[in-house]
Amino acid sequence: TLMILITIALLVTYFIFYQLSKNDLNNSIEKLIDNELREFQKIAVKVLQLSEKQRQLTHKYIQTSKINSKFGESILDKETINLLINTVISSKNINLKGVHAHIGSQIHEVEAFKLEIRKLVAFINELNNNFNLSLNTLNLGGGFGIKYTIDEQNVSIKDMQQGIIQELEKEIKNSDSRINYVLIEPGRSIIGSCGMTLYSISQIKKTFGAKNYLFIDGGMADNIRPALYDAVYELDVVKKMNNKKDILVDVVGKCCESGDIIRTDVLVPMVDDTDLLLVYQTGAYNYSMSMNYNGLLKPACVLVGEDVLVLSPRQTLDDLIK
Repeated sequence: TLMILITIALLVTYFIFYQLSKNDLNNSIEKLIDNELREFQKIAVKVLQLSEKQRQLTHKYIQTSKINSKFGESILDKETINLLINTVISSKNINLKGVHAHIGSQIHEVEAFKLEIRKLVAFINELNNNFNLSLNTLNLGGGFGIKYTIDEQNVSIKDMQQGIIQELEKEIKNSDSRINYVLIEPGRSIIGSCGMTLYSISQIKKTFGAKNYLFIDGGMADNIRPALYDAVYELDVVKKMNNKKDILVDVVGKCCESGDIIRTDVLVPMVDDTDLLLVYQTGAYNYSMSMNYNGLLKPACVLVGEDVLVLSPRQTLDDLIK
């Protein structure tokens, strides 16, 4: 029986990340993992995180399975993999159950996961045969993309699910694999479309260089994604959504950074300082990445439904300096 678990908040994996050289790898694992577990008399269920040389059509900062990635260990590095496996299986405090890989974020194509499945099922089978193991756990990582812009593809969770299950069943059956426990991390697809951000508009500034800037009371401190990896969002001016949009602007914040941008080259209607700007699809990787850059205060996070619930109140100056 093949069981696919959707991991939302808790992952049934035990991850420890280190900056290790190969010479220090063996001693570090023993010292930092095995000894600590022995002291607390705990058994760790360990799932090795691997990089399996797969590149996705996403920004380079959210590609996590390149051969030179800082994440995990490459399945092509046989020397390190052998060292890791031998170290782990010699420990009485670590119970190795399987492998984990994360091919990137904002994935729109099921073919990316199919390729990952083929590589990792073969790799687990190889480990089981070479080291006389019974690894049965495969964590495919994430993460499913969402539709940020009008032109962007909309991911069908049903199609993703069917494609992943079919490929898993085929590969497991054809290779007589022992895998019977599979995890996947849907990521932003769970909550990304549920969130929106409201900003107060200050003004549109027209420059001598013919560039127009629409200033808001937020920016990169509450949404670093456009500055960090060129993320693009759709937006509207509240109560003017159907007005003629004929002013080309960059939407910018008040940080002392030219990269303090929420959206470039977008058409908006005529606005004034009583208007609000609504930015869509900010339910994931926004509030969790917000910060106090330039001493800016974090905005409130509010749940809106039949009732209004303040999940996190607006920061005050006292909060910042205490």
